[in-house]
Amino acid sequence: MAKIYSFLSNHPVYTSIHRVFSYIGDVEVHEEKDILLRLPTTHIEKSKTGLSKDAINIVKSPLLSIESWKLLFNRYKAFIFEEYFEKRWFKDMYALAVLNLFKKYPFIALTKRTKNFLEKNGFKVFFIPPAIKPKFSNRKRQYILYVSRLVENKNPMLVIKIAERMPDENFVVVGKGPLKKEIIRASKKLKNLEYIEYIEDRKTLLSMYEKAKLLIHPAKKDPIGFVVVEALSRATPVLATTSTGASDYLPEEWRMKSFDVNKWVKKINDVRGDTLKARKVFKREHLNIEDKLFKEISERIKEFINQTG
Repeated sequence: MAKIYSFLSNHPVYTSIHRVFSYIGDVEVHEEKDILLRLPTTHIEKSKTGLSKDAINIVKSPLLSIESWKLLFNRYKAFIFEEYFEKRWFKDMYALAVLNLFKKYPFIALTKRTKNFLEKNGFKVFFIPPAIKPKFSNRKRQYILYVSRLVENKNPMLVIKIAERMPDENFVVVGKGPLKKEIIRASKKLKNLEYIEYIEDRKTLLSMYEKAKLLIHPAKKDPIGFVVVEALSRATPVLATTSTGASDYLPEEWRMKSFDVNKWVKKINDVRGDTLKARKVFKREHLNIEDKLFKEISERIKEFINQTG
């Protein structure tokens, strides 16, 4: 079997990528890295482990990681994981100027919008939906849930405004970040808002979704938004902004194009508790890690590797 070096991480969002490549060879994840430069919405990183000339390397975008640039000076086998999608003309031109240098390499995309952007511009793309093992239960649904970092881009303050407008509904905010003080202040003021800074055990976190009537993800910017997939895996419906990559997997009526509080309140009343539809969406979009789709994708990748040497 082939040797696979992954420079992504063991974060659950990459589980489906690692599952696909596990059908091809032994996957070795190298997630230790140094942050070379912090930017307002992202960072530039360098792995503490070097690329392997004897393995198939899975590296992050050249827009984010130094590892991919080493490919330009070596003839290593590699797949590039990309998150970028069509935004504005200037940003797109900059991104393409960089990505075009790597056009001989195949790319991996987790969202439909990234896949479409890359294919539209002539890149070879393998589309692998993010996935998780489902657990559907009949637990009583108790609250509206928000799970994300407490930063401006994730827009947690909209949750506060919604909670103020819906005093008869309970809300739970899970996350930490620069806006923590504002959330704590609001949780003390609002009787229907509970704040939980951090849940260390992943099983406990997933059980939070099982007890939620609805997940709201009002991000202003989120390339993927794996919380959407996590919620659906527990039959929890989701309202997410179209600024979230994973909203591509949601039905149109669950995708919010506005940050207007009145529209969110109305939509929450329409959508909350629709667990049956959440199950159907989860299955339809192949978000189950046991789905046969991932084995089929691995066969296509193996064929590509054999053809390109």
